[in-house]
Amino acid sequence: MALLKFIIRRSKVILVLIIILLLFFLILSNLRIPGNLAVDDYWQQWSSGKINELPEYCYDPYRLPGFVERSQLPEGPISSVTWIAHNPISRGRQARPTTGNGQAPFTVPTLSSQLLANSEAPELQFLKNRTVIFVGDSLDRNEVFHLAQETFGPEYHRFLMPEDTPGIDSPAGQSHRIGLGVHPTLGLTIANWFLMSVDVDEPSSSFFHAGEDPPQLFEGRFEKFYEPLIRQTSFLTSPPDMVVFNSGLWDLVFLSNLQDFQIRQNRTKGIMTKPQATGRDLLTESEIAHHSSRFNKFLNKLVLHTFNHTNDDGSACRRRTRFVYRTMPDSSLSLAKDNAMSRKRVRQMNALNLQLILQFNRHQEQTLSSKDRVLIDILDWSWVAGQLLDELTDLVHFGRGAAQWLYGDMVLYHLRRHIINQDLQSHSIWSRRTRKPLGPPDLVWKDCRRFMSLVQATNRSSLSLSKSSFHR
Repeated sequence: MALLKFIIRRSKVILVLIIILLLFFLILSNLRIPGNLAVDDYWQQWSSGKINELPEYCYDPYRLPGFVERSQLPEGPISSVTWIAHNPISRGRQARPTTGNGQAPFTVPTLSSQLLANSEAPELQFLKNRTVIFVGDSLDRNEVFHLAQETFGPEYHRFLMPEDTPGIDSPAGQSHRIGLGVHPTLGLTIANWFLMSVDVDEPSSSFFHAGEDPPQLFEGRFEKFYEPLIRQTSFLTSPPDMVVFNSGLWDLVFLSNLQDFQIRQNRTKGIMTKPQATGRDLLTESEIAHHSSRFNKFLNKLVLHTFNHTNDDGSACRRRTRFVYRTMPDSSLSLAKDNAMSRKRVRQMNALNLQLILQFNRHQEQTLSSKDRVLIDILDWSWVAGQLLDELTDLVHFGRGAAQWLYGDMVLYHLRRHIINQDLQSHSIWSRRTRKPLGPPDLVWKDCRRFMSLVQATNRSSLSLSKSSFHR
């Protein structure tokens, strides 16, 4: 009898736990996106075998889990900052490995420091006459400034002024102007196009900084300020080799302001609603739907019209633009606690953007041939910057330090991977017959083979990489 009562009591506890779990998953499903979405949930690891036989991390080791080494900062040179990949036969997080398992650290050499030391090095010639455009907020504007200042030289960065582009409109706000950096010997050009928010959908919406010229919709701003730069001037090569883009932080602010505006409108009509609710709350279903609609239009505008519509010139080896979404690092936990850019809202927006990019890529793969489709890759800066949040100078901005240095270096690695892939497809680096590299050996990570041997020694068929798998 006592045993029967014990079983009944345990059954009730199990039933209550099952009900709680069902309610939890029901709430998540209503939000339409997972609460803690990881990029690895969406991107399959790039599979080798058709042209080259090396794992993807041999070309871009930033895709490997690791940690930042910045022991010489702040007094030492910023070029001393490095990314160190975790030893694959170790478990969990580890301190800097020096002698463990008889192995030296798996240090990733920064292309930025090599560029600073000797821009004429053979392994850097892939940068010659390349163009990278950053489309995003002040984080991307600051990165263009930082990369040019630190690796090109302070005198090789400037903001375009109206007199530089006669006949083309320029943004009125100083912080919104186009930043431009050009390397003096390689001709590598980097530029930023300031993007306030893609979610503004009314031409008369009062959202931008005071004194900024209309239009505020991204479609109008592209057509008025940015697209003429690649069609009517020689400042930027068209099409560019790579476009790094993001939209999210200002979208969170816009959606919050939009909700607060509706709250004020309701209160004038006698409808009492909770004011300033959106600073602490996750995005609602209607806000998710609004952003999804506008972000999808932004992707189509950016990928299919602004740049790639100029790519098909009828030549056999047409120049293709690589599109890379830059993830958003966490905001300051203390400063953004009740802000529209609160950490949980930033993570939710990042997860939503990744889901929309996945849907875009799937549509491209299902409807277009391999030679016509355009797929978006991921540069997971948040994966690295999450270790460097002490470098935040305010709510979301990083000061001069490891976070910005490594962002720029990740961009250079992505660009190199794109150029290598183009050369692979044109058979200028690899021989189909011998499968041996014909170009400089420095195009492959120097620790690649050593790392691969350890992976194989663990009998693991795959390795958990960083959240930025490459797409051909």
